[in-house]
Amino acid sequence: MSIPSLTYRCTACDLLGSDLALHRPRFYLHFESEVLMRATMGWCYTCAKPTVVERFFDVFEVRELQEKILRARTRLADEALNASAKSNWWQREQRATDAITLLETEIENATNTLRRLRHLAAIFNERIAGPHCIECFSEDWTPLPPSSIDAEYCPESASPVKLGFQHPGCGGEITVENDVRFFMKWKPQYFDFEGFPLNTPVTKEQ
Repeated sequence: MSIPSLTYRCTACDLLGSDLALHRPRFYLHFESEVLMRATMGWCYTCAKPTVVERFFDVFEVRELQEKILRARTRLADEALNASAKSNWWQREQRATDAITLLETEIENATNTLRRLRHLAAIFNERIAGPHCIECFSEDWTPLPPSSIDAEYCPESASPVKLGFQHPGCGGEITVENDVRFFMKWKPQYFDFEGFPLNTPVTKEQ
């Protein structure tokens, strides 16, 4: 499939990086479960370049999801009450209004995300290693600032945008641009719950 990719460059040297590897599906094997790894782009000081790094769950993110679900359920109850109060029977039968459908989808998506985060929390509570670089497994990294360019939705553009991150050891500014797409078919990569890749391929029982 066609995958958008952000390109990282430096204003003072020939540094070249990409977030293409961020799109590869990665899973922790935790007992009998496959748990999707959350990843983000960071600057690895060992690799000395932008790399994919593990992203641990955030307590504040869990709270935000819980509050989001509560707000959506409240709005859903209000919408259902308004629908039942309509005087005409065909209006009452028309329950699946756009507002109700959107709210139900919002609740379902947020609930699924919350379930995955809680599963990740159980994994991370057992871990010894901290979040690390996927390439060299170093924990010496820092997250890259979010880009104003959205690789998923913005059209390709060759105009670089400063990321607000100084190239360590160089002094130049890291820029990002969305100027290329790739046709890729990624194979999933599997990790133990310490975040290290499994050497043997995973075979699933049918």
